[in-house]
Amino acid sequence: MNLASVIVGSHFWFFREGDAFAVPAAGNCGQESKPGIAPDMDVGWLDMGSVESCDPTVSQEDHKLYRPAPGRLVLKDILESKQELSMKVTCNEVGPLAMETFFRASQKLGGAQVQFNPLSAINKRGWAHFQAYDQADQLFLTLDFWCKLRVSMKFDGTPTKAEWEMFMLYSSLNTGATV
Repeated sequence: MNLASVIVGSHFWFFREGDAFAVPAAGNCGQESKPGIAPDMDVGWLDMGSVESCDPTVSQEDHKLYRPAPGRLVLKDILESKQELSMKVTCNEVGPLAMETFFRASQKLGGAQVQFNPLSAINKRGWAHFQAYDQADQLFLTLDFWCKLRVSMKFDGTPTKAEWEMFMLYSSLNTGATV
């Protein structure tokens, strides 16, 4: 990757925990079982809509260590623990996954399934897949991570947007790549 100014446009897909996939081989989506992405994307990946903004955040807990120099304590080192990656993504569309996630429905909405029981499940887990492109339409970054998924929406007379929040959870299959 070269040093350059970029404007990044993102694309976002999600695959629910427990859903079956056929690519790269038959299996069920889980923390250590990731559906295929490249070169063939499994049909079970759900397109989350047009991404208006993407705000990744990395945080950690810092532990400061001090030492005398000579008669006062000065910062010697900072040890990091409890690292966390989260992302907030605003999409311009609201689809079945947004409704089932927002209302914590146990039913998988879409197609013929339109009725659900609110608060019958906890927040979803699954695989998130991101592709970010620069202003010249060149792939800039890809991220795949196992996560806990939440969404918020407002019904206030303006266009309703799905405001997704993902918390990366540990998986040995979590990956990222830059070009």
